[in-house]
Formats: sequence, C-alpha cells, structure tokens
Amino acid sequence: MTRDDLPDHLKPFWDAPLIALLRALTVGEAEGEARIGKFMVLWVARNRALTPWWWGDDLRTVILFKAQFSCMWFSFQDRVKAMTLALTSPDAYEDAQRAAQDLIDWHPDPTGGCLYYWRPNSPGMVTLPSGRSGPPWANHLVFGCQVGHHDFYRDI
Repeated sequence: MTRDDLPDHLKPFWDAPLIALLRALTVGEAEGEARIGKFMVLWVARNRALTPWWWGDDLRTVILFKAQFSCMWFSFQDRVKAMTLALTSPDAYEDAQRAAQDLIDWHPDPTGGCLYYWRPNSPGMVTLPSGRSGPPWANHLVFGCQVGHHDFYRDI
C-alpha cells in the first residue's frame, strides 16, 4: 500500500509521524480504557505487522489498511478527536502518547500474540464456539483475554 492508495481523509495520517498515528489509533479505538487496554489495542496492530498477511507488513499500513480499524475508516468524529486531542484534552493526549511510546519502546506483548479484538456488546455479534460474543467471521479464533471493554483473540 502507498499513500496514493488511501482515500483523502487518511492521507494526513500517512504523512504523520508514527507516534501520532499510534496516538490516533489509541484515541479512536480505546478511549476510556485503562492504559493497559490502550496498550493492548496497539499491540494487536504490532502483532499484525509482525505477522505479515493481507493486512500489511508494517504498523502504518496495518493501521491504515481498509476497514481494519474502524476509527480510521468509519468514524469521522474519532479521527477529528484524535487529530485535535492535545488541544481539547491534555490528560487524554498524554495517556495516549504514553501508550504509543511504550509500543515504540518495545515493552513486552501483553496480548499473548492476539491479532484481533472487539467489543463483545457491539451490534451484529454472534455466539462463538468459546461461548463469547464476536463477529460472525471469527468462529476459528481462540479467546485470549478480556481487558476493559475489549475481548482479544488469536489464530488457532
């Protein structure tokens, strides 16, 4: 994937420093979660980058790949919030910044290799073989853990 492959609304994220992109992902996907929850969401992106597949092979392409992280593709409000966070909420900005810096500094993976996460109470969820709620395409995944409002899963 290149910058030219992205819709216009994502091009500023392609051009931004990596820490700004990670901070935006943290805000968009894990706002309101404890710091460990934010860090785990970022580690899912890192684990995908460490497991190259159709979703990309580095953090930037994994995060910006079509429809992989809803805050980048579906929620305009989350993107605006992420880009203006330093001005509107200095504490949330600092929390997101710390989680992003922890990922860059390679603190150990708390997810156990998870490549997926979701909020089990989101619309459209079904009962998975694990007995937990998840998207219909996730029947083959193994439950890893729940942290905050997210369930984390890995491949078999």
